[in-house]
Amino acid sequence: MPGTTRPLLAVRLIGPTDTVTTQKAYLTAYLSELFGDQAAVRASTHSARRAGEIRAYLTVAPKETHDSTDTNRDDVGDRSGR
Repeated sequence: MPGTTRPLLAVRLIGPTDTVTTQKAYLTAYLSELFGDQAAVRASTHSARRAGEIRAYLTVAPKETHDSTDTNRDDVGDRSGR
């Protein structure tokens, strides 16, 4: 997919619900502190094949930076030269 940046880190946890839930919370907090404002940490949880187990996915991706210096939106209707 064009324009999609590759994650800095991707983690998959599979195991007993209580263990994965605890580890997901710990890792999410740790990675958020580690990367700070430089990256976004996302987590999702899904059911696993075995009863009593879940899958958790954590992704650390660089935050998008907007290089545009045009932050004044008052001139949206004024597009000279177009």
